[in-house]
Amino acid sequence: MQGNQANVWVGVIDINGFVIDTLNLFNGEIDSFAINEETLKLKLGSYFSKWAHKSISQHGSSCRWRVFKGTECQYVGAETKCDRRYETCVLYTNTINFGGFRWLPDLEDKVVFWGPTASEYKKEQKNK
Repeated sequence: MQGNQANVWVGVIDINGFVIDTLNLFNGEIDSFAINEETLKLKLGSYFSKWAHKSISQHGSSCRWRVFKGTECQYVGAETKCDRRYETCVLYTNTINFGGFRWLPDLEDKVVFWGPTASEYKKEQKNK
């Protein structure tokens, strides 16, 4: 059961037992379960909880490709220099190969929540 998809729905049923409407409250997976003769207890985890893992690299808003006209950049035009900005890729019509994350400055100093905080994650791991 662990790792299987889990969806929690609520529905409205009329007096004749026909479904009037439904609403999906949660999508995730089964984290753990306990079962006996009378009850089944499920602990569900959101797919977003896995986002608490550290990534193997950190990216900036400027292009990561160190070699201009290299295998990642793939620019083949006449220009000889690049300042690794997205605007330059637009000028060179090479945005498809831009290796940066240009939206990152828009997220600076913003509160973004997409999973447990580091302390909550550590606490959950300790209790497993």
